[in-house]
Amino acid sequence: MISIRSASLKIRLTFFCNLVHYKEIIGSVFNKIISFVSNHQNQSMLSKQKKKSIAISFRKDNRKSLVSKRHVNTDIIKTVAVLIEESQLIVSKSIVNMIQQEFKIPSENIHMMVFKEFQKDTEYTNYECTEKDFGWYGSLKLNKLQEFVKKDFDLLINYGFEENLYLNVITLHSKSNFKVGFASKDGSLYDLSVADVKRDFSVLTAEMIKYLKILKKL
Repeated sequence: MISIRSASLKIRLTFFCNLVHYKEIIGSVFNKIISFVSNHQNQSMLSKQKKKSIAISFRKDNRKSLVSKRHVNTDIIKTVAVLIEESQLIVSKSIVNMIQQEFKIPSENIHMMVFKEFQKDTEYTNYECTEKDFGWYGSLKLNKLQEFVKKDFDLLINYGFEENLYLNVITLHSKSNFKVGFASKDGSLYDLSVADVKRDFSVLTAEMIKYLKILKKL
């Protein structure tokens, strides 16, 4: 009888210890989840504030650029910069082929910059950028972006969507001689803007080529 009670007590103690242990594990996991969610919310809030700050600086810089007149030469186009978003990568080869055929230039004269959504622990190439590559006031943090905007390409084409603030910042700071993009509220960014509801890259390219021929740049 004594041994049975002793065994029963031992079982209860073991169960109690296991219960306490599991509670500690669950508590630890729960705290980590709370910490992760909290950090994610803070980062999301900071990201929104940063984007808002970049947008304010962009509008201010864009207004300043309207004051100073841009000089556009009539030289034949030999170098082209292309801005696209990650979702447009599937048509990037078609874009390059179309530019090569119409402008009669080699592929090495076409320089592409792709905007991608930031992913932690992901390495990006020299022709890719994310929102993390931009400072709080729209500054360009990476050498590859700084070098990209410094080059005086004969033509820059922004195939990105209107809401892509970051590609607009690159367009604004670019030293390219002639800038083309879809018509938007920031249409002052471009020397030629094309209105197309569907924002079809082939429509933009066709209209651009038509006007560049009129300007004798092709």
